[in-house]
Amino acid sequence: MRKKSTILQLMLCTLMLAAPGWKAEAAADNAGEYQFSYRVEPGWKQNILITSDIVTITNPQPDEIAGKGMYPIESYLQGRGTPAWDQAAITRFAFSKQGFLLQLYNLTMPLPPVYQEGYRPEEMEKAIARTEPNSPQWRELQAVKANKQLQARIQALIDAGYVKPEEIDDGWATRAFVARVLYRMFHEALPYQGSISILDTPDAAVRWAVEKGLPGFEPDAAGRVYASALLSSPAGPHDTVDGKTFQALYDTIRYLFPSKRTETGWAYYALSFRQPPACSDCALLVNGKAIEAFLHDHPGAAQDPRFQTGWQATKAKLAAALAAELPKLLAERREDLKKPLLRDWQRDVLLHPDFQPAIADYRRTRSDAALTAVYQAIRQHYRLTVRQDSPLVVKSVLENSPQR
Repeated sequence: MRKKSTILQLMLCTLMLAAPGWKAEAAADNAGEYQFSYRVEPGWKQNILITSDIVTITNPQPDEIAGKGMYPIESYLQGRGTPAWDQAAITRFAFSKQGFLLQLYNLTMPLPPVYQEGYRPEEMEKAIARTEPNSPQWRELQAVKANKQLQARIQALIDAGYVKPEEIDDGWATRAFVARVLYRMFHEALPYQGSISILDTPDAAVRWAVEKGLPGFEPDAAGRVYASALLSSPAGPHDTVDGKTFQALYDTIRYLFPSKRTETGWAYYALSFRQPPACSDCALLVNGKAIEAFLHDHPGAAQDPRFQTGWQATKAKLAAALAAELPKLLAERREDLKKPLLRDWQRDVLLHPDFQPAIADYRRTRSDAALTAVYQAIRQHYRLTVRQDSPLVVKSVLENSPQR
C-alpha cells in the first residue's frame, strides 16, 4: 500500500482545456434580511478539470478482460524490488519510455499480453509459490516475472503497430516518442487537420499532438515545441520530469479520447459525474456582495440559522447548475479534438470566406447579437485555446483589424 500511495502521489496533477463559458445568476433566496444569489463567470468551463476526482467510467472493460491484461506499474516496481522510499528509481521508470508504454497499455486494453516463446506465466507462479518468501531466489523469480509481464505488454503494442522495437530503450519518454506512439494509435479516429506550423520539427506526429492540445505540447512564444525534450509544461527544453503533465496526458486519453478498445474499433468511455467540480469562477453573494466580504462586515451573521439555511440552499442550487452543464462540457471537449486549431486570426478568420457574412453583419451593426454570431461560428469550426475562447477576444480582433 505504501508503494501504491507513493506512485499515486507522483502521478497526481491537473488538466486544463478550453471550453465555452456561460453566465448565470440564481434567483435570490429571501431569508429575512439575507438575499442569497450566485454568479458564474462566462469563462468558468475553461478551468474545469475532468479527472477521476469528479467522474466515474460507467462502461469499463469487463473484469475477465481487464483481469488478464491489466498490469499496474506498482506491480512491476514491487516485482523489481524497488523500495517505496526510492523516489528517484520510481520516477526513472514511471516516466521512461517503457513506463509510458505500460501506462498506455493499461489505459487502452484489451490487447492480450504477448509472452516470449516458451514462457508460461502459470509455471512461474508455481515456482514462486514453492520458494521461500523473501529469499534471494524468490526475489530473483519476482524480478524475472516482472520483466516478462512488462515485455509481454510492450510486445502487444509492437504487434499492434503502435511502437517500433528500435524506438524502445531505457531512455525518458520524450515529446517526440509520446507523440509518435499516440499518433499511430489514434490519428485515424482523430485525424490531423494540418492547422499547425511548428518551427523546430517537421514531425507530423508532434504537430498532431500540438493540434489536439495534448498536455506538454504547448509551443512557446516563438512557435517551438522542443520535440526531443522531456514531456513537461510549460513548453521548453526542460531536463526535469513533470509528473503533473504526464497525469494530465493520461486523463486526456482516458476521458476525452476514444480510448476504449472494442471489437469494432475505438470507442469513448461513458462517464458519470460524481460531484460538481470546484469552481474558482463562481461566487456566492449575500445582498449583492461576495459572501466573504459580507461576513467581514457582518461577522455575527454566520451564527444566524437563517443565514446558514439560505447559504446552504444557494450552494446546493449552484452545485446543481454546474452539474447540469458537465455532460455538455464533456461533449464539447471531445468534439473540439476533431477540429483544427485556430492559429492565425488573419488567415483563419478574417480572410476565411465562411466567416465573411457574420463579420460584415457585426461591423455594420456593432450589436452583441452579431458579435455572438461571429464567436459561435468560429467556435463551431475551430478548437480555441483558453486565451482565444471569449467573445471579448473576438471583438478585440474585429475592432483592431483593418477592413478589406
